[in-house]
Amino acid sequence: MNFTTGVAISGFFIIGAVLIYFIILHINIGIQKRLADHDKQQNYYSLAIRFQAKENARSLELAKKVVLFASFAILCGMALLIVTALHLVDDQISTFVIFAEAAFNLNPLFIVPVGMHSVPTWRERFFKSVPIFQKLRTRKSNSKVSDTVGKNEAAKESEIYFNQLSAAWR
Repeated sequence: MNFTTGVAISGFFIIGAVLIYFIILHINIGIQKRLADHDKQQNYYSLAIRFQAKENARSLELAKKVVLFASFAILCGMALLIVTALHLVDDQISTFVIFAEAAFNLNPLFIVPVGMHSVPTWRERFFKSVPIFQKLRTRKSNSKVSDTVGKNEAAKESEIYFNQLSAAWR
């Protein structure tokens, strides 16, 4: 296999993976909207479906930053290799090769912090443990209001769940 074919196939699969991710994200958002519409009409509600849709949304949100960053890093490395292979920068080939290798081999050094930043509990724990970041945190007052709203919604869903469970055992 020659270089052009390899790069084309690799690029196709990377772009395909990102497209599949966004298709799944779009489908999940559609399911959540349909569930929200059914909640307003009160003629259909399944806590299991709603729970699964919310869990899917959480995992997709976590994966969004990691997928986009990894795809970007690999595509940048491929672009640097293409520039090098086509001899578009003859005087700086070694620099471009070094940057391409860094994009391919060192991206876990960046993906792990991106993944940690994607999970709220990990992010909060990290920011609490580093003194420099404690001074920069100003969102604490805003999160207290959203926590109260989230707890009320969770209590409502728990009540619906136990009502459905009780009805199922009759």
